[in-house]
Amino acid sequence: MFAADFPTLVNGQRTDSVAVTDRAFSYGDGLFETIRVCQRSVPLLPYHIERLKRGFAVLGFSGVDLELVESEIMMAVAQMPADEGVVKLIVSRGSGGRGYRPPIQPEYQRVVQCSARPDYSQQLAGISVFLCSTRLPEAFGLAGLKHLNRLPQVMARREWHDASFGEGLMQDSHGCVVEGTQSNVFWLSSGRLYTDGLVLAGVAGVARELLIREVAPALGIEVCFSRISFKELLQAEGMFVCNSVMGIAPVTSIAQHGQDDIISFGAEEALDAIQQLQSSLEVYYRCE
Repeated sequence: MFAADFPTLVNGQRTDSVAVTDRAFSYGDGLFETIRVCQRSVPLLPYHIERLKRGFAVLGFSGVDLELVESEIMMAVAQMPADEGVVKLIVSRGSGGRGYRPPIQPEYQRVVQCSARPDYSQQLAGISVFLCSTRLPEAFGLAGLKHLNRLPQVMARREWHDASFGEGLMQDSHGCVVEGTQSNVFWLSSGRLYTDGLVLAGVAGVARELLIREVAPALGIEVCFSRISFKELLQAEGMFVCNSVMGIAPVTSIAQHGQDDIISFGAEEALDAIQQLQSSLEVYYRCE
């Protein structure tokens, strides 16, 4: 299927054009969601809408019609040439304002872009990850949000071109591993599941929220928030990365920037636990 077969809607109209004066283009003034479509349904949409609400509150996006946003997502899904796919939603503050100062009465712009879902079958079996040298900046008020400012992730992704690496790990300015370039990071230790609390940096992913609130508790696994250095992470029993489009990918080895050594990772018992989490997460997509 060609990319042109997948629809793009701008404010509910099928087009691929937006104003060059839009503040999303000038300043990254907006939020986005990357949403998995299964059998033409969007099972995790409530989680995405909840995260949008949090972001709107922080950015001062008042008056965005969320019912309209949801209806445009489903309108685009209905026009897709396949039952499976990915929806990227962007909500910007629109055009206007002087310099950084936002307009008093913004005209919010909504872009819904559909595409095919990549084949993640190899990643779901286990991936090698790359430790990036690019650090995440601290952004206290913005930590957790999926805003449009993604330059640190872009710079980190430039660091490797070897297709054998499925993801890159990113540290904050203190040397703690926070997330992947496009995923959240979890690790297992002493029967507990750990992840960064995302107080200083990072994106609170939808799959991460689902694991914390529903999947892990249903399996009797305690979830804890902790900050961890890369050296300490190597002592964990197992690790995985996840996002709402891919699901869970166990980490089997790690390579460091500028070093040739590849560190094998993950005890067999931990991998079994990760695969159980992986299977349980997929149930929520109703794709099994």
